[in-house]
Amino acid sequence: MFKYTLHTQDKNLKGIKSILHSYLVNAGYTIRKCEGVWKGKTEKALEIVILHVTSLSNVIKPLAEAIRNLNKEYVVLITTEKIEGELI
Repeated sequence: MFKYTLHTQDKNLKGIKSILHSYLVNAGYTIRKCEGVWKGKTEKALEIVILHVTSLSNVIKPLAEAIRNLNKEYVVLITTEKIEGELI
């Protein structure tokens, strides 16, 4: 199982959800509101967690780029982990 986490600004949530829905037709995700610090500035942030049984590496980067472009951000951080998990 793969766990992808995207870290982005908490801005344009409706647009972000639309992007997630279009890129993740057969996958689910969780959005957590949090606070982050970028270059010394505190900002409202989102942590988007995507779990999938197979790799989505060909989807995650374009998805993150779409969110980055929507919010006119300098970067969106993507982390990837191979995890043990099962769907029951």
